[in-house]
Amino acid sequence: MERKSECSDGILLYKLFLDNYDGQPNGKGEEHWSEVRVEVEPPSVQTAFMDCSNLVLSAERGNLILDMSCEVYFTNPTDVEWRITDVVTEARILKGQCTQEITPEFSDTLLTPTVPAKGTGRLQVNFHDTLPASGFLGKSVSIGDLAGVSVPVEVDLTLEVNGKTYVVDSQGNTWSLKYKAIKMVKIKTDTDNVTRDLVGELTLGLAGAVAGTIAGAKIGAALGSVVPGAGTVTGAIVGGIVGFIGGLLLHEKLGWP
Repeated sequence: MERKSECSDGILLYKLFLDNYDGQPNGKGEEHWSEVRVEVEPPSVQTAFMDCSNLVLSAERGNLILDMSCEVYFTNPTDVEWRITDVVTEARILKGQCTQEITPEFSDTLLTPTVPAKGTGRLQVNFHDTLPASGFLGKSVSIGDLAGVSVPVEVDLTLEVNGKTYVVDSQGNTWSLKYKAIKMVKIKTDTDNVTRDLVGELTLGLAGAVAGTIAGAKIGAALGSVVPGAGTVTGAIVGGIVGFIGGLLLHEKLGWP
């Protein structure tokens, strides 16, 4: 037997040799050639996968701003067309080596209300959220440590076709309309934005400390009028507090030594 050709419509054509003597096309016995056409069904695989942009982290008023966009693809392995009437989406960023699991705010848009038989549907998911750095960063991790790090993003979706979360194909088979897609996404930090915002936060923190310094100086001056040298001691203590606050902010937020 030999395969003669393969047709583009999923039909395979085989050429068969039949012989009642020795099975060889040598003229001995009754020999006969025949062609057989075999139809190959497309694979019935139900799956979902997605592509995502980088996960961009910036900052505003001391908080992290998270932005990312993903497009989820889901297959219709059945031989019937789907007219999607609703979709329920759940999305989260799973725990990574340097990050904690979070469920950020997102919006979703169904791009293909109708999915043909054996076709693929698409769903757009846009993430945008404001969250405290402590809610996303792992223990002893600074924002600067996240640049280039990849985190797992998971999207679960349940489709409804004619109000039902399943479909029945022409053969009577029932297919669930629940999908899960996971993608490793790289983090990109908007360094200029983060630095600018946190420097502003640092300035506010130092302004408060300076106000305390002025008050401390007045107290120290009053105390110095009674106890010689006390005003100088008070000023030194407050100055040390200012330096400590500034260093703490820079280390915790940016990872600077």
